[in-house]
Amino acid sequence: MSQLQLKDICHIWELAGGAFATDLLEIPITMETLQSLSVIMVLDLSAPEVLCILFETLLKALQSRIDRVLDGALKNDASINEAIHEASSSRLPNEHPDKKAVTPFPVPLLIIGSKYDIFQNYEPEKRKVACRYLRHVAHANGASLLLTSSKNESLISRLKTNLAYLAFGSGSGPIKASHTDYNKPLHITLGEDSFERIAKAQDKIVCPERRLRTNASLQPPSSRLPSPLRDVIAEEVAQTVPVAAHHQPVPMPVAHALPMQPVAAPLTYAQVEQKMTIPEDPSRDPKFKEKDIDLMKAQKEAELAELRKRRQDEERARELPDFD
Repeated sequence: MSQLQLKDICHIWELAGGAFATDLLEIPITMETLQSLSVIMVLDLSAPEVLCILFETLLKALQSRIDRVLDGALKNDASINEAIHEASSSRLPNEHPDKKAVTPFPVPLLIIGSKYDIFQNYEPEKRKVACRYLRHVAHANGASLLLTSSKNESLISRLKTNLAYLAFGSGSGPIKASHTDYNKPLHITLGEDSFERIAKAQDKIVCPERRLRTNASLQPPSSRLPSPLRDVIAEEVAQTVPVAAHHQPVPMPVAHALPMQPVAAPLTYAQVEQKMTIPEDPSRDPKFKEKDIDLMKAQKEAELAELRKRRQDEERARELPDFD
């Protein structure tokens, strides 16, 4: 095969279903794939009531699976752990002011907020709170952030550019022009944001969630926090902040202060835990409508009902006494 015929191949695994498919992470995340792996986390902006909980659940599951793979690698090839650590540390430039405060995710992470076409119609204050939350968790985890919509060609093109770079490193790299205005779709590449920039516009609302660390040795002490954030935390950390109306208040110990704690939406969007519900007849679930298949199924069901009726009529006829 000539050089012109060689093609790069990217294996894409899509785990749909929100937090209910996390057990399947062991399939794509293995010792063999870890060094070439990138993770894309898609959050539904049309459902802000599950934004915090879903992000925390997915991140915890991803981190847990990667940790198990790295633990296994220590027994076989410790160089994998070193390579992952060096790669994650190098993604944020040394001159970045938050270099010591950010704990990058072990592999490249892109957080996508989908259905921006719906999100843009929310009240400005709600959009602002959600955007601050997303900016903070993205920056704290060393991730890029992109809000998109399948109904906007410009946003789709921007998404394709980011995906191509993650998959093949093609082009000149991810787009570096940051969009941080909550009135527009956010697009922030890793290294283009900072805790100080986020803190300048933030309200004193703290999400009592803890972001898992990549490595215990990488945990930054609270003294390394940017002063604007540290001042905000100092006033909030002794208080108990309710996550949602049906949740018990969660205390915020000093040991778990920002940057692990994102500025969040719970006080604006009451967070609701997702529950898996399986309908009695999944084939009638409106989420999976297929016109041609549904028409064929309805036809077959009508034929089956007619056959059953005919059989029942025949059974009743046989049970009737004969009259001469």
